[in-house]
Amino acid sequence: GLAAGRLVCPANLKPVKGHEYLLRAMVILKERGVGCELLLAGDGRLRKELERMVRSLGITDRVRFAGRLPHDELLSLYRRGEIGLVVLPCIDLGHGEHEGIPISLVEAMAYGVPVISTETGGTPELLAGGCGVLVPAANPEALAEGIKRVLSDGELRDSLAAAGRRRVEEEYAV
Repeated sequence: GLAAGRLVCPANLKPVKGHEYLLRAMVILKERGVGCELLLAGDGRLRKELERMVRSLGITDRVRFAGRLPHDELLSLYRRGEIGLVVLPCIDLGHGEHEGIPISLVEAMAYGVPVISTETGGTPELLAGGCGVLVPAANPEALAEGIKRVLSDGELRDSLAAAGRRRVEEEYAV
């Protein structure tokens, strides 16, 4: 259904989160005819710049800025099965400035929402063993390919959802 093609990026709009690579991936997905829409749930100093970027890339029909979505509202979208995929395109800015274990991924996994993220910080450890899709950081092409794979493969989605939920239940108290 439509929910499968609804992506959410639950992250403040700041450089370490890598939003620009996700926006470029959205262009690639549009060019390849992959039907999906992206909800940016977060706010921050890059908002104006990212809004301009969305316009100049010609993807205003596919990207929505939700601002800072109340936490329970986000979780209720997950609970109701309204989000098909959570995307966190974090990058490593050097100087040790990167994500530890992103709680936003742990939360999505707890609700059985498939996740895709990058090889930064503690994320590879969290998503190991088929609990999520890992792509190289700062690589729109790889991100687009990963998103396309998840959106087009129902079995993969189901196995990511189950493995992710299991990992969180076994290792994290949410």
